[in-house]
Amino acid sequence: MKTELQHFFEEKTLTSLILIALIVRLLAAIFSKGFGMFDDHFLAIEVAQRWADGYNDWFNRGIPAGHSIIYPGLHYLLFKFLDAMSLTDPQDKMLIVRLIHAVYSTLTVAFAYKTTEILSGKSAAKTVGLIIGLFWVFPFMSVRNLIEFVCIPPLMISFYYIAKNEKEKTYLNTLLAGVFMGFSFMFRYQILLILGGVGLVFLFRKEVTNAFLYGIGFLISAFLTQGVVDWIAWGYPFAAIYAYFDYNLHHSQNYPSGFLGLYTLLLLGVFIPPTSFLYAWGYFKSFKKYVILAFPALIFLIFHSIFPNQQERFVLPATPLFIISGVIGFQELQKKYQFISRDSKILKAAHIWFWTINIILLFAFTFHYSKKSRVETVYYFHNKPDVHAIIFDHARQPPIFYMDKWVEYYRVENSEDWHKLKTKIQNKEIIKPNYAVFLGQKNIEERVKTMNEVLNVKTEIEKEIEPSFLDNILYRLNPKRNRNRTSYIYKIDW
Repeated sequence: MKTELQHFFEEKTLTSLILIALIVRLLAAIFSKGFGMFDDHFLAIEVAQRWADGYNDWFNRGIPAGHSIIYPGLHYLLFKFLDAMSLTDPQDKMLIVRLIHAVYSTLTVAFAYKTTEILSGKSAAKTVGLIIGLFWVFPFMSVRNLIEFVCIPPLMISFYYIAKNEKEKTYLNTLLAGVFMGFSFMFRYQILLILGGVGLVFLFRKEVTNAFLYGIGFLISAFLTQGVVDWIAWGYPFAAIYAYFDYNLHHSQNYPSGFLGLYTLLLLGVFIPPTSFLYAWGYFKSFKKYVILAFPALIFLIFHSIFPNQQERFVLPATPLFIISGVIGFQELQKKYQFISRDSKILKAAHIWFWTINIILLFAFTFHYSKKSRVETVYYFHNKPDVHAIIFDHARQPPIFYMDKWVEYYRVENSEDWHKLKTKIQNKEIIKPNYAVFLGQKNIEERVKTMNEVLNVKTEIEKEIEPSFLDNILYRLNPKRNRNRTSYIYKIDW
């Protein structure tokens, strides 16, 4: 049986890699519920469902939103279809969304493999396919709604045509590379940095025609997608792009920032040392020879390292480029240095260490219910017809999508907030809440007592919802950024 599988893998390597990647991603789609960060839920799912339910929040503001409406728009169409099919349970909807993303993300594996095979051969392509297919965080991210990850498949298709053009110079390859780069750009605007990096390489090599056709291809697809949609939605092409860059120029300091080498250390840490250092060495070894891959990735990394707004997910689009360059370069280093040759004990130990740690983390994240307490708390009200309004104490923005109804909610953090809420209720400015959710065990009795005394109500606890195992660990590691705590749901009796 083992021999047959090995034979099939050697004969049908790409098919095998896609199947392996798909199986893991389907497991993540089924078991890894919830959402990862703010953007992948509130700027995609929540917006799309509200559109489907007739709310036009984005368009009623009078100014263009600084985010593309294409990605949430695709979810809007899906949700309208599911609603028409009477499939309304939020968890069922999100399972379908995750399954679609799981299948879609295998394009990254396929075209990363094809790109590497063209540039370096089958051996390096197999390694790239295995890493991108089974790297611990990729299946988890693949089924999320993060535009930083959704933009990667068309990006890799673009680099497939760039790689083809390196071997067989045809203008069609360059044009198609630009077209797919435009499709990637419509999801994530910072792809302009990678576009510019490729264009600069063409110009440096005096391939002016290639640079021109590459830019034309990009403009065609970018205009026919982002340009036309913005024209219809806001009255002029690329309105959202202008709003996005204008906002970031003026508000970048409002977001978390780190030191200059943050992303470099992040990549080295995430890709599991010491193996990550070996592939980093390979990346720099391959830089000159495969500059068409390595330089755009470096431009992307440098910009995000310098720009004040630094969040870990921002560097995700460039990770396949670093992997491909690193693997190709490292395999060339193996021919030069005996201590890292294929038969080297040092290399075997490094690979055993890498895959052992990777498999442990892969298992943990593939079955990780992210933001479980936040999601399950709201989902608890899904089948409760008596919900009028809800108070959320010490909670971030609740994912109301999982309630399947848009009820009013009020957030409080301290005694002053409770008194303001009381005044609004007395003045009948807001709907009287009949449920309260308290996040976190700290001073829970005092916080409930404060609510009871200020609002003059009685309360009875209905349910406690624990965070998932990994959420709990992440909270303990960084409680300021990860508010993954137990939720306590109370019924309010006026």
